[in-house]
Amino acid sequence: MQISRPIAIALVLYCSMAYAQVKVGEMTLGQLEEIRGFVRNPEQSALIIVSEVTDLQFESTRIIHTVNQRGASEWVLKVEPGRQMFTIRAPGYLPTKTEVVNMQARLVYRLKVIQVRAIPGTLKLTSSPPDAGVKINGVAIQGRTPLNLEGVLPGLINIEIKKEQYRPVFSTVEVKSGEVAEWNVELSQSAVKVHIDLEDEDLTDVGIIINGEPKGTAPGIIYLEPGTYQLILQ
Repeated sequence: MQISRPIAIALVLYCSMAYAQVKVGEMTLGQLEEIRGFVRNPEQSALIIVSEVTDLQFESTRIIHTVNQRGASEWVLKVEPGRQMFTIRAPGYLPTKTEVVNMQARLVYRLKVIQVRAIPGTLKLTSSPPDAGVKINGVAIQGRTPLNLEGVLPGLINIEIKKEQYRPVFSTVEVKSGEVAEWNVELSQSAVKVHIDLEDEDLTDVGIIINGEPKGTAPGIIYLEPGTYQLILQ
């Protein structure tokens, strides 16, 4: 006797660009403050920028001589004095510009990013078959596939999709600001439910041997991975 079941798995992951929005995130700057400190070079000024946003990039209408990062949230720029406008850039955020300011030589100034707002994205999860459970970053969420999760903060999301008697599938999906990320999963069965019945109702506790290994007794139910097996009733 042979018991066989086909198995197939396909995984599709993509981020849809059709839903991209122009506006991705915002940073708001505070007032430029003058600090009673001095720069050694009489032909330079210093600008300290404080922000909770990492990976900042800076531009100015005048020369920026050096940029040094102190810790994770503070940058020191040595700049050419005079009237100028600074542009601050960060991945996922719109460029933020200061008003034109007049920086005097040898003085130190401070500029703080006082507000940060990232536009959330949307995560669409579907599975075949549907009605699968979902964990995001290790935490089970309410609902089962198909799911349309709105208000997801941008970033890399670790996802597990799991359904009873199917192999769980794991992946990392990037959700971008103002965009829709979709993940469609075709689950493959991890175990097939097999009923083994006996014509003689007086027979009980008949051993089930699958590929030479005992797997319980008949009549009864066993679970097998998809494939081809040798079955012996003993």
